[in-house]
Amino acid sequence: MSPPLYWLIAQAILTVLAPRRDRWGTAGVAGLIVAGLLSSVFGALEPIVLEVWNPATFDLPKAIIVTAGVVLGALMVVLGIVELVRRRRSQKPGLVPAA
Repeated sequence: MSPPLYWLIAQAILTVLAPRRDRWGTAGVAGLIVAGLLSSVFGALEPIVLEVWNPATFDLPKAIIVTAGVVLGALMVVLGIVELVRRRRSQKPGLVPAA
């Protein structure tokens, strides 16, 4: 279930870009959304998921790790979308961002 090194390097680069307030920052956030979506989907499709959650072969530490991988990827998508909406609202003149 471990991602390859190039995947981790790409996520690190996108994470460094994300705090910027220009197009590169927006690209970083969008890239992290895609990375989270792919991580969540492919993590859920791993063969170990069914093995870990099978009552006959249930293993709590493995179940926590597998579930965290899928849930954290989905959370990255949700928080990335929230950030993109916040950035979009702050760019339009006349709109007051919600508190």
